Amino acid sequence: MYTEHYKIQDLITKVTQQMQDTSKSIYDFLNEVMAENRLYADLLHQGLTRFNPCLIINKAKNERDFALGQSMVNVVKKYLGIDLKYIGPIPMDENVHRSLTNLTPFSYSYSHSQAAQAFRPIVENLSV
Repeated sequence: MYTEHYKIQDLITKVTQQMQDTSKSIYDFLNEVMAENRLYADLLHQGLTRFNPCLIINKAKNERDFALGQSMVNVVKKYLGIDLKYIGPIPMDENVHRSLTNLTPFSYSYSHSQAAQAFRPIVENLSV
């Protein structure tokens, strides 16, 4: 959105090339843009402050898969400086495939399955 509307793609390309060896996070990138053009940096900062990514681990098969989400949150924070919200895992469930084959809503046909139960708090969390 910002790159098209404000026509800053050339600036981003230039700064991206300059920062490949020096920057380590999105905030380093923002500082590089700020050095080139304060207005564009402010616009990008506004976009980043509204950026609230969430993570859902799909088809989790075991405890290791369930714990993967928090590990990913930690890595994203450490290397990108972004607060990623881990909403939760959805366990592997063959009933999802069955509902797709039968063209029936999963949450209706298999409402008591583990995967359907995992969807409820995720939906509640996303609707807040």
